[in-house]
Amino acid sequence: MHTLAIIDMQSEFEASKNKDLQPSILREINLCRRNNWPIILVEYFNSGNTCRFITNNLRNYNKLLYIIKYEDDGSMPIDRAVRTITRSKNLRVVGVNTDYCVKQTAVSLARDYGYKVNIVDDGCWTLYHTPPNNVDLYKTSNENMCHRVGIRDLKMVKNISVICKRKHM
Repeated sequence: MHTLAIIDMQSEFEASKNKDLQPSILREINLCRRNNWPIILVEYFNSGNTCRFITNNLRNYNKLLYIIKYEDDGSMPIDRAVRTITRSKNLRVVGVNTDYCVKQTAVSLARDYGYKVNIVDDGCWTLYHTPPNNVDLYKTSNENMCHRVGIRDLKMVKNISVICKRKHM
């Protein structure tokens, strides 16, 4: 059994508006529905509502929890939520701001809480004006660079794996 954590897919985060993310996140939601796995929607405090394409697809799903976090690292509230619904320490992670929230949460869950974390590559995104060092670039539009950040670094952390489903553009 796995638990899906959907991190910061909220209206205040520009990266959440990337249309390429929608099919990937919906695929993960459908996987959870088919297997009756729990889903945790993680929202950063005071940063808008979770995107409608997600909440509409989760109506009446009985294994859904909403949690609020107050900092980039959402590992503590995720751990509390997971322990209320399952004993499984297997997590799948999707979401935005890979360089901060997704990365910090995944590393803390693996290192501090002993979870096996699978980051779904095509379900994560970051929006930047200038690319940082050591990133894999996928697409450029207007002045912004859209890319995944720190994925290579995460592969080196014990108990973290990256599920690569993205088609390079």
